[in-house]
Order: sequence, then C-alpha cells, then structure tokens
Amino acid sequence: MLQIRQPGVVLTPATLDRLSQDQTPMQDGGRSFGWQLNNFNGQEFLSQTGYTGTMLVLVPQLQSGLVLLSNRVHPVVGERYLWARERLLQTYLAEIWSKK
Repeated sequence: MLQIRQPGVVLTPATLDRLSQDQTPMQDGGRSFGWQLNNFNGQEFLSQTGYTGTMLVLVPQLQSGLVLLSNRVHPVVGERYLWARERLLQTYLAEIWSKK
C-alpha cells in the first residue's frame, strides 16, 4: 500500500496554513477553500453556514471547533432562529478566547 502521509495526518501544515488565507482571485473576497474568513475581537476563525441553519466553525490556532446541525429554517426562514444561531456563535467565541 502506498502511503503518502504519516498515519493520522489528514492535512499537511501547509494546507492548514492556506485555510486562513483569502483564496479568491483578487484576495479581497474573505473566502478560503469553501470557508468564510472571519474575525472576532482581532482573532481569526473560519465558518460555513448552510441553508437549513447548519453552522461549522473552526478555530485552528486553538484547535477548537463548533458544529451545529439543524433544519430549523426549512421550509420557512425564521429570523429569530438566525439571531439565536449568531448569539450561540458569539458566546462560543467569547468563551474559547477567554480561556486562552
């Protein structure tokens, strides 16, 4: 069997570094490889949201992440849910960086 990577290593450090870099053609789109580049009080994180209310958040420098699976906004988008999802994100980010 051909083994390209060390066992247990899925992404190389170089690939992980590129995740935090803007990959849009003009480097001004705030997007990485399928992720939105975000900032919380000067700290960078990656996020991805979906139509049904799902949310994935990665904080590589803290080796932390948040996964929210939901179908709450289907078939009708609820502004209250979107507000609650954003509040959850803000609480999570404040908590992980307060422990740093």
